[in-house]
Amino acid sequence: DELLAAPAPIRERLLLFPAFDCWLSLSAGFLAGGRGAEEAALHFSFFQSFAAACAAFTGAQRTLRVRLTKDARFHATGSREYFELPRGAAGGTALCRAAGGRLELRQGGRLARRRLLPALTAQLWVEQRDPLLLQPVVMHGLARCTAREEARFTGVLTRAMARLREVDPPLFEEIEDFLRILVPLDNPKGYGSVSSSYRNLRGALCLSHSEDSLLQEETIIHEFCHQKVNLLFAADPLLRPRQFGKVFYSPWRPDPRRLQGLPCPFHA
Repeated sequence: DELLAAPAPIRERLLLFPAFDCWLSLSAGFLAGGRGAEEAALHFSFFQSFAAACAAFTGAQRTLRVRLTKDARFHATGSREYFELPRGAAGGTALCRAAGGRLELRQGGRLARRRLLPALTAQLWVEQRDPLLLQPVVMHGLARCTAREEARFTGVLTRAMARLREVDPPLFEEIEDFLRILVPLDNPKGYGSVSSSYRNLRGALCLSHSEDSLLQEETIIHEFCHQKVNLLFAADPLLRPRQFGKVFYSPWRPDPRRLQGLPCPFHA
């Protein structure tokens, strides 16, 4: 209710965040009883993540009892902010206080350390920690970057986005208007690049690290094109019922592909 009552720019900023897309895709399973009570309790606790971000954006005064992740973090999902406590606090509860557009997290007498997600542009951040956002990511495996590796990943992508802004401003503006999160992927087989995007995580795309900023620029454009087709699927399924899972063999790839994936590579 509080989120829906927020001013339109704040409401839209949070409702269009990729984690909300994930929630919407899972809601039918929760309502049908197809997902267990433990998972439902975990997801319900994430409402506080959005409540904290909403309070920070609106400047409201709030005190929220929140659940920490298994890594003893609390993420104000929808914003760049997250907080860290010692690992012994993992899975516990803490108090998040919002006032004057700022957040503070305490557990007992301990003040949590405030962190910010690395930013590529004003609207586009790198995320490798928030479990609410990362749970749909299953292709290739998530990279667990050290601070130095995360800085290298971010630095190359920042250069890629800066060049894209220079050579194609309309495309840059379109990408920044829609994308919110880039997720680092593992690349265990040493391919030039691996990447993925998801129909239930619109606004986030995943890619492996490369020192080649032009390759990273191309990968962002490629996956962004997938995202646009995914938006089209949301408005018009394009295929008949029960066709989505049909498997076919492409003349361009040796591995079997699902029919719903056919428009994506052509468009990209």
